Amino acid sequence: MQASIDQIRDFLLNPGKLAIVGASTKENKAGFYVPKYLRSLGFETILVNPMVDEIQTTKTLKSLDDVAGFDLKGVIIYRKLPIAEKVALKAIDMDIPFIWLPDRIVSEKAEKLAEEKNLLYVQDDCPLRIGKRLKIAP
Repeated sequence: MQASIDQIRDFLLNPGKLAIVGASTKENKAGFYVPKYLRSLGFETILVNPMVDEIQTTKTLKSLDDVAGFDLKGVIIYRKLPIAEKVALKAIDMDIPFIWLPDRIVSEKAEKLAEEKNLLYVQDDCPLRIGKRLKIAP
């Protein structure tokens, strides 16, 4: 189901393990600076990028399949459509409890399936921007 602002606040204030699919080596990309912000809040970020072995001194995994067995609190997907939707559907299939699609990425199909499985879902928004708006800082 679409996460409420209170559920998003709770998510950001209670860190855990978080997969970042589409993590980036480029400092100007959200896939680089948002994970950095989330780590400053106490999140343990598991970076997923099949193209590189390491980002920000953190070893990367090649796909969302590689996080099976991790007790994930959520996943943020920094990929463009249609790949973002495929990854979101995979995350839903894996019962990852909180699924987040960033700015300009929307999937009605993933939103509907997340709602059917009672998983929290955010799309077309940024964790950093919401965190700043809610005054959630390290």
